[in-house]
Amino acid sequence: MLNYYQQVKDQLLCELKQIFEPSEGNEKRLKGINDYMVGLMSPKNMDGNSPHNVLIRQKADFERVCVVLMERGINEPDKLSVLRFHTALVYYETKQSKV
Repeated sequence: MLNYYQQVKDQLLCELKQIFEPSEGNEKRLKGINDYMVGLMSPKNMDGNSPHNVLIRQKADFERVCVVLMERGINEPDKLSVLRFHTALVYYETKQSKV
């Protein structure tokens, strides 16, 4: 957390210096600080290297549902419209719950 506050302080000083004495080096330093700050804001569950990545888990879950629908006779469920996909999914869920 100390590094964060140091970066905020450096950012403010660089911005003030850029206003009064613009320079390319100062501009590069500001870009580096801003990149660091943006990096702090990205959520951990969106990290591409994380096994808990939400996008990867959603894609895997979608593929599993597609496999189940293919086993039930739906050809290429991943190419269905959202409405048709949802309708097929609900139909087979209600059919399964009645059994």
